[in-house]
Amino acid sequence: MLTQLKPEVMPFDQFAASLQSVCGAFEMFPADGRETVRGHISRETYAGLEMAMIGKDVQRVRRTEADIQAKPGEHVFLIIQEEGQALMQQAGTSTLMGPGDMILIDSTVPSEFTFFGKYMRHLSIHLDRCEMLDRFGGMDFSGRSIRQESLSARALSALIASAFEEGASERRSSFLKDAIFGVLGAVLCEAPVRPEGQPADADLFNRQLLEMAMASIDHGFANSAMSPGHLAEELGVPIRTLQRAFACAGMTPTDYLLRRRLERACQLLIERCRAGSKRLVSTIAYECGFNDVSYFNRQFRRAFGCSPGQYPQGSADANA
Repeated sequence: MLTQLKPEVMPFDQFAASLQSVCGAFEMFPADGRETVRGHISRETYAGLEMAMIGKDVQRVRRTEADIQAKPGEHVFLIIQEEGQALMQQAGTSTLMGPGDMILIDSTVPSEFTFFGKYMRHLSIHLDRCEMLDRFGGMDFSGRSIRQESLSARALSALIASAFEEGASERRSSFLKDAIFGVLGAVLCEAPVRPEGQPADADLFNRQLLEMAMASIDHGFANSAMSPGHLAEELGVPIRTLQRAFACAGMTPTDYLLRRRLERACQLLIERCRAGSKRLVSTIAYECGFNDVSYFNRQFRRAFGCSPGQYPQGSADANA
């Protein structure tokens, strides 16, 4: 563990603006329809490199072509996952990141990060893109991952930890910076290595299946007929295969389907509150794919600690 962060609860828009000021133009999506984020962002310079320490419990962050055109990127981000899991996608590759895993993300290429709404932390080292091209021109570094069990990841962690040490001289910092780039160069010259017993084709299949399954749920969760069994049939795989793919993200298909339905319910309940609408909670439940209002009420209370009729104000509602 390289960094320690103290998270605080802040408005979603405030956190999104802070993230953009540190990392550039990104779109951010809240978890479970919440209007707050439990997170932390700070930025320091060590060994001549800008480093951002970030913690958050959002659902998803993405950088589109429109974002890139509005604010062209100047960096390649070396992202080190420190807590939690994240599915990081760029240049046709998908990498499920766990603690200690690392990935290179090019700010000039669209990317998307899924955090599953759980609190996670990572360290983002902002490498000058022109310097990366000067050093490694011709090498493809977009979406290149470095697994935590590799010697390269251990070497980078040790170098970065050394950079954090107080009182480092300018000369020592210069050597540390060169050493970090040196290890990255060695990584880029190698073919990606998979952990023993984890074949590349099986690993890739699980990640691709996870992406397709999540996309199907995102598109069709409002249909009450959507279920893990129907999803497996739609994708042409056994239910156990689908469950193994979701296990890579630390959840089940049912978990993700329920989460998406509850997220949408939160959004509709917030809209109802703002508009002063008398819309029934049962109507909202059915529109989000629930066909049992009692089950919806139980799951909502378990997730948010209040009934749907009390959300988001926290006061009872006769329409519940």
